[in-house]
Amino acid sequence: MPVKMQAVTRCLRNRFVVLLIVAIVTVVGLATFAASRALRPPGPETTMEVVAHQVHFLTGLVQRNRHDAIALGTDSRTQPAQGN
Repeated sequence: MPVKMQAVTRCLRNRFVVLLIVAIVTVVGLATFAASRALRPPGPETTMEVVAHQVHFLTGLVQRNRHDAIALGTDSRTQPAQGN
């Protein structure tokens, strides 16, 4: 191969190597970002809405039919639960 052709081949090979490294780093970075977002626990506003619906449902059940609510395992106390 002529000297000029070797220089062009070497330059092209270096560009491919750099492009491959940049592509790998980009994919790993995006995958890490996506995984960290997907594995994050839900926010308090999301979980509190579900708990509020459950409390509302159980309150209505206890008000309508206390005996059935107790039979289903509803535990209603006059005092709050003990904390840690």
